[in-house]
Amino acid sequence: MTTKGKKLPTRAKDLTGQRFGKLVVVERSTIRKKTGAAVWRCICNCGNESHIIAKSLVSNSTRSCGKCEPRWNVEDLTGQRFGRLAVTHHSGKNKWGGNLWHCICDCGNEKDLTTSHLKNPSVISCGCFRRERNPNFGSITEPLDLRGRRFGDVVAIEPTDGFRSRSVEWHIRCDCGNEELTSATSLSTGRKTCCKRCSESRRVNDLTGQRFGQLLVIKSIGIKPNSKCRNYSWLCRCDCGQETEIRGSSLLQGQATTCGNHRKWLWDGNYFRSKYEVFVAMALSTMGIAWEYEGRTIEVIICGKKRRYHPDFFISTSSLYLEVKGRRFYGKRDSEEKANAARQLGERVHIFHREDMEELCGCSEKEMYRAYSSGQFEAVKELIASKILPFPDILLQMIADREVRLAV
Repeated sequence: MTTKGKKLPTRAKDLTGQRFGKLVVVERSTIRKKTGAAVWRCICNCGNESHIIAKSLVSNSTRSCGKCEPRWNVEDLTGQRFGRLAVTHHSGKNKWGGNLWHCICDCGNEKDLTTSHLKNPSVISCGCFRRERNPNFGSITEPLDLRGRRFGDVVAIEPTDGFRSRSVEWHIRCDCGNEELTSATSLSTGRKTCCKRCSESRRVNDLTGQRFGQLLVIKSIGIKPNSKCRNYSWLCRCDCGQETEIRGSSLLQGQATTCGNHRKWLWDGNYFRSKYEVFVAMALSTMGIAWEYEGRTIEVIICGKKRRYHPDFFISTSSLYLEVKGRRFYGKRDSEEKANAARQLGERVHIFHREDMEELCGCSEKEMYRAYSSGQFEAVKELIASKILPFPDILLQMIADREVRLAV
């Protein structure tokens, strides 16, 4: 028979007179559980009376009233010895419920320790054993004078007012010149033998002399100050002659292979940023005009800030700068911004776009790219030479026309 889908409790087995451990069942209790389980009134050997459900009695999970003996048996450590510590009595419990035992050390100090601490093989004294093994061990109450003492590569300079790891904090200087703070405990125990920078450098692979693309690693410069990345940086020299600082992870992962100027087109001993610049350099050389690639720097002011501007070509005979641009805008950035600022300073800067390059070289862009695909830059040079030789003064004419238009 069921009520709302639930089974009604069946007739309980009579446990009257039976013994379960220290409990003797007297009679069925009047107490009723919400689950319908049968409850029996029992008398313990100590005389206490308890009301216990039948399941706990039959399964032997309840063997007493719970008052005559503790529910959890606590091991009595009184009189036992752990190293230099002798347990005298139970002193209560800590805030986490752990049992505390009052101990007396052979040195005379008294201390309360938990059961887990006493059974830990590393705890054998109140702390006197550690001080005897290491007389340099310092604490807040007994600070050590380490002034002028050497610990590996570092020398203790002077103590500070701070504390670290319950020990006085000291100002130290490493042989590399770096200075930092550390605790007296770290020095006396031998954990601190060099500064953090030297410690990290010894764990870093030495990349000196290795080549990554167009970069040759010269030396390590350590971690850059105020850098969020704790990665070592290296001074590298690019094949174009410039030196730059690059993180070691960027070199090892292949993310950096040049100095960052993106000069990847080699011609006549120079690395250029684009093929357009190579074509212009070929045209100038064919005309017999001496040029210098990115050899001059102009200080310009843009939006109230000083910027360095490196024009692509400088022609010393005419004090003329040429800037080769494939397009006017790169995203929202104006590619002619620095050139216009240099013009305001009185510099002769002229910008050559694709149409100007084709006029200077005497052939179209498609013709030059077709020649490059067939015979690299040598074929392009022959093509430009065949077009320019009949017109050696074309550059001067173009510059003169430009300056006239700018003057108007």
